[in-house]
Amino acid sequence: MNDAENNLWHFYKRIGLQDEYSFQRSELWSVVSAPQGKWPSLLFEIDIRNGRNLLLERMTDGIRNEGLPCQFVANAFMFGPDQRSVLRWNHFSPVDKWTLMEINPGTFDRIPDAGNGISVRTINDFSELKDFSVIINSELFRNLPVDAGLLKTLTESDDFSVYGLFSNGEIVSGMLVFFHNNVAGLYLVVTKKEKQRQGFGSRLLIETINRMKNSGISKIILHSSVSAFPFYKNTGFSVTGEMYIYRYFSE
Repeated sequence: MNDAENNLWHFYKRIGLQDEYSFQRSELWSVVSAPQGKWPSLLFEIDIRNGRNLLLERMTDGIRNEGLPCQFVANAFMFGPDQRSVLRWNHFSPVDKWTLMEINPGTFDRIPDAGNGISVRTINDFSELKDFSVIINSELFRNLPVDAGLLKTLTESDDFSVYGLFSNGEIVSGMLVFFHNNVAGLYLVVTKKEKQRQGFGSRLLIETINRMKNSGISKIILHSSVSAFPFYKNTGFSVTGEMYIYRYFSE
């Protein structure tokens, strides 16, 4: 397990331990569940030691009869292209791919472009977090919205922060950062649609990395979508692996 996977597993666990959310660990997987219709609900930390087919059969039974979430996340080694037939046989298909990436903030040497009326800061005010959640739910999770109350609760702990980029007082870009074992995981990185490709996301990312240079953080990790991969690659992130999201489709 690399640092990106480890951070992600602990990220889901921390969310599952919040009020109205749940986290459970069985012998074969972990589960994070959100209130009905909210993000996130999925299986993770998958164990294939007893065989992939048995695992998927147990998972299918749990989805059908026990109300388990209908999707899971696993690295490409566990269920890559060579296991597609096993997945199809058990009514699972890949629906998304993440590239695992990392960067060492201590050697980062980029300076963000200057911009009038632009500022980057951490936010924990509920109204600003709600504005951030609106951007997330518009651009990333339309079907499973992120609850602003969850963001507020998370930012009240020492291991979560939300960084927002403001242009003339309006939040246009943001990210949730989870700190675990001197590794910072970047999550929910998003920019308003009408503000994309104007340098706002790059400014936020570069400033955030620079702020972590002298904070004791040894590594910054993230899980890039296919479309965002060139952006992170150009910023200096290197690839450490791949993960897929798999969803169950009934017969």
